[in-house]
Amino acid sequence: MSDEEAPKWVTPLSSFKPGDWRTPTLKDMELPEDRVNDEDYSLVFVPEDSWAKLIHWCSTTKQ
Repeated sequence: MSDEEAPKWVTPLSSFKPGDWRTPTLKDMELPEDRVNDEDYSLVFVPEDSWAKLIHWCSTTKQ
C-alpha cells in the first residue's frame, strides 16, 4: 500500500458526535462545588430554581 492509498484515520470523536457535543474550550465555568473554599461561601447552597421558589413563598406567605 502506498502513501496515497493510506486508509483514512478515524477516531471515536470524528466518527460519532452526540447531539449535545461541543468543541473543547478553555473557558472557565464556576461550579457550586468550587465555591466551598471561598471566604464568603455560605453554609447552604441553594440552586437557582429552589431559591426563586423560596423567595416567592416568602413573599406570598401571611405572617
